[in-house]
Amino acid sequence: KGLNRTDRIVLVNAYTDIEGIKVLDRTRQTNGTNRCLGAKCTHICLPTKLDYRCVCSKTTNFETRGDHNPHHYNCAIDWEYGSQ
Repeated sequence: KGLNRTDRIVLVNAYTDIEGIKVLDRTRQTNGTNRCLGAKCTHICLPTKLDYRCVCSKTTNFETRGDHNPHHYNCAIDWEYGSQ
């Protein structure tokens, strides 16, 4: 049994890299501003209480653009990922 005593259905039964999250149940959606709407994240944008946070996928590395602003960054491909 899942949350609220409802049945669960397993959609993926393997380890995969998550590229995004989307809530489909309108009753679980919160009213408010989409903090990621104007974000320029190259991979994944995670809304926080007051702002947003950009993160890179597992196969990329975080690179700042020189001004060290956490909102100004690029995700660079990690060519050595998985080669060890």
